[in-house]
Amino acid sequence: MNPFDELELDPRLSPEELTDVLRRRAERASGPRRARIQELWRQLTVRESDRIRWAFLAHPRPAHADPNSIEALRDQIPPVIARDEPPPLTATLADAIVFPASPDAAPDAPFIPHSLYEE
Repeated sequence: MNPFDELELDPRLSPEELTDVLRRRAERASGPRRARIQELWRQLTVRESDRIRWAFLAHPRPAHADPNSIEALRDQIPPVIARDEPPPLTATLADAIVFPASPDAAPDAPFIPHSLYEE
């Protein structure tokens, strides 16, 4: 699991800020939890490239955000509304008729130019 997500940390924190936050957490934690915090701190601070990679893969959230806020937002999404399918498009003979152009017809009208007809 991503250390930023596991520790519920903002991935925009610098290594110094991470150290400060995690030191305070480790001081208050019990033995096994303290060891896990120290292990995650090493993953985030020993190599800058690892911290950056974990930061890009983490979900950004402010420090004051509720860890369940994403699930709460997901619950607020309305259900998908089924829409009726449009009626099928059926071509008729009237759709196939091409009218000869009149001299006063709009230039973009779908007519065959008058010059193509035999007189």
